[in-house]
Amino acid sequence: REAFRAVVETRSAFIKAVKDELLPMADRAAENTRLKKDYPKLFFDTANDAVWIKGPVGDDALAVHPTDRNGKKDMSAWSTEKTEAAMADYRQACDEGADAVRVILKGLSAKLATRLPEMINAITFCLVAKGAILHVSEFRRKGWGLPTLG
Repeated sequence: REAFRAVVETRSAFIKAVKDELLPMADRAAENTRLKKDYPKLFFDTANDAVWIKGPVGDDALAVHPTDRNGKKDMSAWSTEKTEAAMADYRQACDEGADAVRVILKGLSAKLATRLPEMINAITFCLVAKGAILHVSEFRRKGWGLPTLG
């Protein structure tokens, strides 16, 4: 439970950091940009699992070039120290949450393994029953009947 609570708390801190620092920085930079194509844009970098700003941000005192997943500075993106720290905390909490889920699923799997033959029999019965129900519904819909001799 602690791991899941940590994910929720760090997510809230990350959202607050984006709202308090990253969005205002993008807005300030947009005010000083003349051409619409040069407007800074908030984007999600899927390769790095990061929210950054692409485009010029001017000489904002909070602006830093973030570090990508390989440990190199991404000179085409911008962020803030607070946002980067909150994002790192969130990633760490998500990793710990995933580990907690993995432990729970392994425990559940071990408990269910003792009942595997019964579960397979129940699934097979359900499939046969479903097939019979579907045949009866088609029988009624199409007016099928048993053949007669004579």
